[in-house]
Amino acid sequence: MLIQADKLRTLVADILKSKEVRPEEAELVANQLVESNLVGYDSHGVIRVPRYVRAIEGGKININAIIKVTRESPSSLTIDGDWGLGPVVAGEALRLAIEGATRQGVCYAGVLNCNDVGRLGTYTTNAAREGFVAIMMVNDGGAHPHVPPWGGISPLLSTNPIAASFPREGGEPLGIDLSTSICSGGKIQVALKRGQMLPDGVIIDSEGRPTNDPEDFFGIRPGAVLPLGSPVAGHKGFALSLMVDILAGALSGAGCSGSGGRDAQGIFLLLMDVDSVTDRDKFNTHVRGLVDSIRSVPVAQGVDEIRIPGERQRSIKQERLDQGIEIEEITWSELAQIARDLGVRATA
Repeated sequence: MLIQADKLRTLVADILKSKEVRPEEAELVANQLVESNLVGYDSHGVIRVPRYVRAIEGGKININAIIKVTRESPSSLTIDGDWGLGPVVAGEALRLAIEGATRQGVCYAGVLNCNDVGRLGTYTTNAAREGFVAIMMVNDGGAHPHVPPWGGISPLLSTNPIAASFPREGGEPLGIDLSTSICSGGKIQVALKRGQMLPDGVIIDSEGRPTNDPEDFFGIRPGAVLPLGSPVAGHKGFALSLMVDILAGALSGAGCSGSGGRDAQGIFLLLMDVDSVTDRDKFNTHVRGLVDSIRSVPVAQGVDEIRIPGERQRSIKQERLDQGIEIEEITWSELAQIARDLGVRATA
């Protein structure tokens, strides 16, 4: 079913407000989730609302969190999120990192005691729009192990995503946003709710056997999603995942995969002010030249054009703003039921 973005934002915000989330934080989270749907990341969109509501009800999300800096140098911050809503904590970390990078030219922010932050590309894109090069990585200490180490069959690692965004003169930032596994766990959840099978080579069942059925991933004995590059080069995705785990988990103090039993995301966030490290005009010239060179490469058979990362998402966003966001029936039913239980009006 198609639902307009503004109605979806209002519904999500109202659900969170009914759980006594501060109004400005409820709206921030709603914007973050709906923006993910708008750009085609349905796995990181409103499908996560039931998870957030359960975490609030179970005391895993602290709706009265006090976010504080616990360690600080001229160019680095360690931030305790006090188990607040992930998008709120990550948004505050970004704000503080922008302040630090504006003063010092570069700023690292590490975050611990933080719940699910959603899609990373939103944060890095916002920083790049302010003129910064932004790199962000997130791990999970224990609640959502989805990925086996290369050569193993039991899930131990998170999907450990990486995002990076770069300012572009006269245009939207160039952005990269990917998991170090073949896909995110959320994409498998979307396939399950849509009754779709997965492509070959994405997941294995609990015995390590290839499967296309997302039910095998979420079973009592859970399966696993394979590292990026599998089956031939999964060692590369595994190596990248270890990098994320150490930078986002160990360096921040949040803990590495396998260290905890709750949704415990650690954040690595690095911002660089282009003007502090190079001439911005030269930077813009180099980026523009790279993009032009990429576009000049002859396309393969069956390919219309070579797209720069971020262009597809902007195209999807415009389409979904015009036509509405497609929400699978199961997800809408879950949202509507939560709304009814909380006395919130839900209209498609």
